Amino acid sequence: MCNTLTKEEAVAKETVLSVVKELRDSIKELIKLLAGRPVLSTPFENKRFIQNADGTFTDKKRSIIWAKEDLPTKMTPAEAIEACKKLGPGWVPFSDEEFESIKDRTRYNPAIIPEAEVLGLKTDDWYVTRTPFAGGSDGAWCVYPRYGYVGYCHEDCRNDVRPVRVSQ
Repeated sequence: MCNTLTKEEAVAKETVLSVVKELRDSIKELIKLLAGRPVLSTPFENKRFIQNADGTFTDKKRSIIWAKEDLPTKMTPAEAIEACKKLGPGWVPFSDEEFESIKDRTRYNPAIIPEAEVLGLKTDDWYVTRTPFAGGSDGAWCVYPRYGYVGYCHEDCRNDVRPVRVSQ
């Protein structure tokens, strides 16, 4: 038996191979586009957080707007407050209470409610909050989204910063 393809079979084979290559290239592009974006663990209709046209998220429960990403460098509590002020009126690092409002003690990595996963908070490091620590002069409370920890941040500690703003 001969393994030679007819002209029609050869054309069909080339067409299929071309389509497969285009699909593979499209999937590669899609993976590049989605890389680094938060992936929700379960599908749901997000009724608490609404994405705004500028990429920020409005938290309807707390009436605040979450910035779409962290500030580019780690900062001390005092530096974080000053850097957020430069973003415009009303911008501040999120508070420990705002973090507590999205924390979910039944989950980890991240230990936040599923709706808040759209915020894309890092889970591998601490965030400085604007909430001062009563036991220290310039210290603040810090939070660790992976496990939902809240702890003391010394005035010289440098941590990630996610700005929020009161809704206008």
